[in-house]
Amino acid sequence: MENSGLLVDSGKITGKIMPGINSISDGSKRWETDILQGMLLYICSKNASGGTVSELKYISGNSAQTLVVNSNFATVLETGSTYMVLDANSPDLTALLALLTTVDGKIDVVDTEVGVINGKVDIIDTNVDDIEALLTTGSVIVPGQSVPQDLSDIFDKVTQIQGLVYYGVVTTYTDANNFETTDITGFGDDFFVGWRVNCLWDGGGAGAAPQGEYALCTNYVSATGAFTHNAFSAILAEDDKVLLIHPVLYEILTIKGGAHTIEDIWDNQMAQLDRAIQTNEFTCDGNENDIYNEDGGGEPFDFDCGWIDFTGANAGAGENTTINIYTTDEAGNERLVWTAVYLAAGVPSPARVQIPNSDDGCDIKLPLHNISGVRITEQQALVGGGWNTLYGEFYDSKVGG
Repeated sequence: MENSGLLVDSGKITGKIMPGINSISDGSKRWETDILQGMLLYICSKNASGGTVSELKYISGNSAQTLVVNSNFATVLETGSTYMVLDANSPDLTALLALLTTVDGKIDVVDTEVGVINGKVDIIDTNVDDIEALLTTGSVIVPGQSVPQDLSDIFDKVTQIQGLVYYGVVTTYTDANNFETTDITGFGDDFFVGWRVNCLWDGGGAGAAPQGEYALCTNYVSATGAFTHNAFSAILAEDDKVLLIHPVLYEILTIKGGAHTIEDIWDNQMAQLDRAIQTNEFTCDGNENDIYNEDGGGEPFDFDCGWIDFTGANAGAGENTTINIYTTDEAGNERLVWTAVYLAAGVPSPARVQIPNSDDGCDIKLPLHNISGVRITEQQALVGGGWNTLYGEFYDSKVGG
């Protein structure tokens, strides 16, 4: 196994891979079981029409000669296609991503097969000194294209990254959700759906919005290079420079760009999920009353649990008190998911009761994940010896607090 920083291993796949398969094999390997788990698998393959397709996946496990990835391949990968195993935590990957986003919007690298600048990060198989000499002469540079000053740094970091990032200049734009670039055509309709469009550089040179922003690509027309995407904060303009970034690479960029250590990631996560205990003292009156009601405001959240303290409550047939839990789905539909009756035969022991629970045969798994709303109610049947005043505590993980 190679293990040279970013590049952990490489080889050629044994056997043609069809869409819907989630593993590849290499008969020349003798890996230890799951030694490559959690790393990245990158495959580059020629398709039937002579074009290039690529796949980037997380490795979920491996045997001696087989790599299993986290989702099915979407394209045909021919026998003998080159693959690489990349270390997602390598400092080299962090440095490469930094270079790709900080060289003044200039991302072009020579394609050694066609010998021209074609607006994408490509495979570099030729001697580095030879390529740099060739670039210095300017003999293969298309007029109007920019070559970064620190190409040598990129060559040092890029092993093989073709198909993960594509670069283009906006040629026409129509509205906040559509633009065209003739630099990125011919990949097949919808090839870039699910990728991220990044406005790398404001063509006007003023750093105006949406420079630096990302938007999800929702449609791609191969013949014209027409892209539809979620709206930026401002409309793209002619001569703006854009990147199309592979979904997995975007995920790495997001993590690497915002949090560089485990502590940073933890702090960022806790800032999103931090939530104070919600407490409530409530007096029953015979009606079904809310004792806790949380709306996610369009963001799904988790409900962990609640507690109700029945200490000192009146108990008996007249004091039957029903506790109901309702959840709301993304469409706004509310459903009863748990119910229990207390105080019919006495104060519970212990008097502080977790809700929900399975004591009454109504089992529910905690926490409640990805809900859009949760509401908890109480209703005391009759006044009996008096309307009870109860105390509750409730816990959830909700973005924004």
